[in-house]
Amino acid sequence: MNKAFVEYRIQPEYRNDYFSFIRARLEQHSNMEAYEGADQPGLFVEVWDGLTEEQFRELQTVRRDPYSSWGELDRFMAGGLQKLNIWLFSPIQKE
Repeated sequence: MNKAFVEYRIQPEYRNDYFSFIRARLEQHSNMEAYEGADQPGLFVEVWDGLTEEQFRELQTVRRDPYSSWGELDRFMAGGLQKLNIWLFSPIQKE
């Protein structure tokens, strides 16, 4: 099962706004989890489970669109959406 990772840094002054924003998204997406770097406050990673390659491409497009429902993150992020990192990983199968 594939996993997508979305990584970004949130500016300290938007921390409370971000938590409100991401908690609402966690309620909407049961296949998503969000984490903050324990040794790097302000660094966040979302983990999306079970995405197909097509769903991942759609996620990439939506997440980089400042006019999408995720576009509000642009103002919270250090460097804006241009600093958004998003990857898809596939499991290595046992022989």
